Amino acid sequence: MRFTIMALALSVACAGASGVLETSKARTVEALTVRHLPNPVPVSSAPDAAKNGKKKVYIWRFRTEVRNNLDVPLRIIEFGNYSSRINGEWVLANVKRQIYTNANFSEWYVAGDKTIDGWIEPGAVAADDNNWFSDPTPVPAFRTKWVYTAEDKTGRKYRGECEVDLIPCEAGGQSSAHVDPSSLVPISGKVVGADGTPPSYAQVRLAGANRHYDRALEISVAGKNGEFSIRAPKPGWYYLFVYSPGYDSALIPVVLRAEDASVTMTVRPVPRDPKGAAGVDDLPEVTFGAGNSVLESTWRIEQALIRTEEARSKALAKWIAAHGSSQGFRFSDSRLEKSMSVAEREMRGAGDIAVRQYAVLSLASMSMIRGESEVAEALKIIPPSSPVWSDYAYLPGRLLASCGKEFATRTLNDFVEQSPDRKIQAKCLANLAENAHAEGDSACEARYYGRLKAQYGDVAAIRGVLEDLDPQKSTALGNPVPGFEVRLVNGSVVSDKSLRGKYCLIDFWSTWCGPCVGEMKYLHEANKRFKGRNLSILSVSFDKDPKDVPKFRKGKWKLPWLNAVLEGGSDSDMAKKFGVRGIPSPFLIGPDGFILASGTSLRGKELERTLKRHLADSR
Repeated sequence: MRFTIMALALSVACAGASGVLETSKARTVEALTVRHLPNPVPVSSAPDAAKNGKKKVYIWRFRTEVRNNLDVPLRIIEFGNYSSRINGEWVLANVKRQIYTNANFSEWYVAGDKTIDGWIEPGAVAADDNNWFSDPTPVPAFRTKWVYTAEDKTGRKYRGECEVDLIPCEAGGQSSAHVDPSSLVPISGKVVGADGTPPSYAQVRLAGANRHYDRALEISVAGKNGEFSIRAPKPGWYYLFVYSPGYDSALIPVVLRAEDASVTMTVRPVPRDPKGAAGVDDLPEVTFGAGNSVLESTWRIEQALIRTEEARSKALAKWIAAHGSSQGFRFSDSRLEKSMSVAEREMRGAGDIAVRQYAVLSLASMSMIRGESEVAEALKIIPPSSPVWSDYAYLPGRLLASCGKEFATRTLNDFVEQSPDRKIQAKCLANLAENAHAEGDSACEARYYGRLKAQYGDVAAIRGVLEDLDPQKSTALGNPVPGFEVRLVNGSVVSDKSLRGKYCLIDFWSTWCGPCVGEMKYLHEANKRFKGRNLSILSVSFDKDPKDVPKFRKGKWKLPWLNAVLEGGSDSDMAKKFGVRGIPSPFLIGPDGFILASGTSLRGKELERTLKRHLADSR
């Protein structure tokens, strides 16, 4: 088996993080020092790399050392690899979400001083020469650190940790050789650290408007003086991703107009907070050169966007922790709303059209443009015929979700007929087909589906919709439910045959799936509303640990109906028979065993409407 192995560079966020003695007294004792070092040994495939099949894998290898700084022996009792989420929470990063044990430490940490049963003698260093990190992208999405807990012979506990700072892969930038040289605009500048001097390393990646900086258009590694240089075709919308060890990454919008000749800037990233994510006011400083006033305006909008998104994400995390789901969450912060008004003023102002368009896309991506009047205003600035939509194919559907059926249908058709981009045409036609499916309008759905398959079957972005709405697939409406048999959490077994004679709502879900948990409110309301109406609900979980579902049911949502944990999850025979590609994925089966509804028509507020339509005469 052959793997693409790249990007072996590694930096350490903290040269050595010391552990402290955990006691009830207000004192600390340096105990453990943890550090990660680049491993010069040539890279080979990872131990479990075979599970990745033929997918490209990026692997970083390094040596991890754990030093005992005390004058008594210390025994590592547990340790783990954690990653940081946007709300600053550190969670276990391994696949099974399990902590490693003393036995694992004794087996793996054998490269340094000799240890017996995980005991590290005073002043000794236990080391693992084969620590590694893999990711399907050249830019790891999350921060990662290793945390160790030790104890002495009296049972006192000690803790040590150190973050691993992974430098993004320097390979993979696309060539501009096929681009007309006269259209290339030089983007140059300098990266400086907190003290104003160049950092030890800085990497700048040019990404398209879709922000896929893991698929860089061009990559520049700054020189010792912190200077970098990149080129991009004009006109165009781009983002610069700036990375430097010990700093939070910076994402800077770059809007190039036909009249732009060059772009210059100085970037001062924010020093990384070792405890987690930075606050909403901790944003990089970006200074643009003369003649780049448009970029100054788009950067102000981006700052407002970042502040609002980070604050909303943190508020949502707190809400979910307190309430068990996102249902009922409303985000409101006067300071941030005032900050977001920057984008609104730019959108409605008389400034450069590129700035106004950037403001529209920023507000739309945050779902801050709602209702027919606001959407109509936005479409005057970026009409359906504009090529600006090309990198935001998902946005027309999102914008129009807040509008009435007639307005949404008419406008989606405008995009289909007027957009110069086939991907936009396909996505909007797919939206029309999905809307018809949700409304139960089989005639419109068939008409839209036929055109979608005939004219846009080669567009990758809508292949999932073609599969979901395929009238020939086994789970198409009107087809018999696929045969299945599944064991419930109480030990009994149910099957398609045992449920015959009742309406059955089958919901594929998982406790770790945010949208799935978000549907719990509607499922419970439906269960209460249609109780005694010959309806059974079967929740089929994709959780890897069967204990997760009973644990979840002890919380806010009790799921007082049939529950099963499907061994193999999405790879199981049952999931494949039902064509489940993502969750939540609900299906409504009639008493005769035929499929009555599926997908969005059984989610959110649509669930009650759909059940009411089918169970009207059922008692």
